[in-house]
Amino acid sequence: MSGFDPLTHAAAREARPPSGALMPALQVDPSVLPPGWCQLDGSLVSREAYPDAAKIVGDVRFFNSAPTEATTDVAMRAGVQSVGQMKYLAFGSTFIAAGLSSGTGVTDITAYRLWRSSDAGANWQAVDLPAMPSAANQWRAESLEWFGAGRVLLVLVGVTAANRYSIVTTISNDSGQTWSAPKELVGVASGYVTLDSVSADAEMVASGTGYYYVGVQINQASPASAGLYALNPTNNTVSSLAIPSDGTSAQRCRVVGGRVTGAGVSEVHYAVFGSGAWALSKATFNGAALNSNGPSTLALTPIGSIYGMRQYLTKGGDGSYYWVFSAAAVMKMPANWAGLPLQVHTGHDNTGWRLLTNTLGNATTGQRYDCNTGVASVIGGLNAGRGKVGTLHGLTDRAWSEAVVIDKTPSNDRHFVHVVGVSGSFAVRTTRAADNFVGGLPDSPDNARFLPYPSTSCNWYDPAAGQLKVVDFVAGTPAKLRVRTYALANDYATYAHLPYLPGLMARLR
Repeated sequence: MSGFDPLTHAAAREARPPSGALMPALQVDPSVLPPGWCQLDGSLVSREAYPDAAKIVGDVRFFNSAPTEATTDVAMRAGVQSVGQMKYLAFGSTFIAAGLSSGTGVTDITAYRLWRSSDAGANWQAVDLPAMPSAANQWRAESLEWFGAGRVLLVLVGVTAANRYSIVTTISNDSGQTWSAPKELVGVASGYVTLDSVSADAEMVASGTGYYYVGVQINQASPASAGLYALNPTNNTVSSLAIPSDGTSAQRCRVVGGRVTGAGVSEVHYAVFGSGAWALSKATFNGAALNSNGPSTLALTPIGSIYGMRQYLTKGGDGSYYWVFSAAAVMKMPANWAGLPLQVHTGHDNTGWRLLTNTLGNATTGQRYDCNTGVASVIGGLNAGRGKVGTLHGLTDRAWSEAVVIDKTPSNDRHFVHVVGVSGSFAVRTTRAADNFVGGLPDSPDNARFLPYPSTSCNWYDPAAGQLKVVDFVAGTPAKLRVRTYALANDYATYAHLPYLPGLMARLR
């Protein structure tokens, strides 16, 4: 039900079904739920708020604070002395780890190895890339991004013993099992190069068609120049467009992304810097040649905020294009990409991942946006939209912030959050229940059993198993990939994890 129905509420209350029975959700505030009832909403539930939760007959779970731990030795390729500074990628049950591979400091190497798991970190396999197009003493994974289905783009920066810098790309279409021959975008014998941004055509995420785009700053001379590079995944070729400096300002190339405009033809929009100001330009790419096509028809302000490796575009089922260019804003592109994009949703740190899966939701506002239909909605009831936690349970109010955790099965209602200013706090909750867990707060009895939240690791959640896995790198000899699994326990001692059963309630007694 979408709202509170007093007749249904009264009937359910008087019916006295047996413990564990499921009833339609009443969508009401926890404070007015009758004793003995609990909303099944996929959140961690505090014993203080729901003292009868232990009496639910069925699948009620909580995270044990002591995880099981498994490590895999990182076996290095010949000529590689050390591996570190890992970047992680997770989608479905596939994990990929790619790091900084260093040689002896004198001898350059053309080998690069990453690690892949197809079973959520239970087993890892070393995956060796084809030989690099040039040798380097260090190869660093600068960007490792998923573009829907099995499509993955890896961008590496190489530095030789003689300080030659290069940027190399490789593409996988089978979730990282095999990779294309690495292609060098740019190399400089003096100075250095900086990866500015990575994007693609919106159709790449939506359907696997189109091209990838990379923006690079080239610091070979002062002031720096820049370059836009288009990658054709069908034949593994690279085309470039030089972007010179104006002679005064260091040039940049921050890519918005592109769209398919015809058979094999795309239009890409990007921001450049000159005369002390940002400006938007566009180019066309036919799979073989990248050509400047004058000023962009998009109107964006401020352009300088278009930055970073996560410029995501997708084409929705309604035919509209959606773009996220920062941690919070989801924009709907104007018709024919002419004019001002319309902000349709405000998300959190993992908005980019949710854009890829077309399941956008905001845990602190209760707002949702469906990229397939173009319909916005707000989830009501159970304090949805409340951005703080505490006062409803007699504690000091604290604000929520979204935790960077990857959902195996993305949902527009399930979110991962931590409490601002509370170290290690983590909770799973939904937009329908924005204030139902107070564990982890210093003045809460649940504090000692709160699950740690390591923001710098790869954090992955399986809603079916109710498990959180944390993947990180442990330096040493040998170096190791470590997977900590926060398993389920059913002693109900401190808090419960209720399964995600939208629209259902359970009788507790």
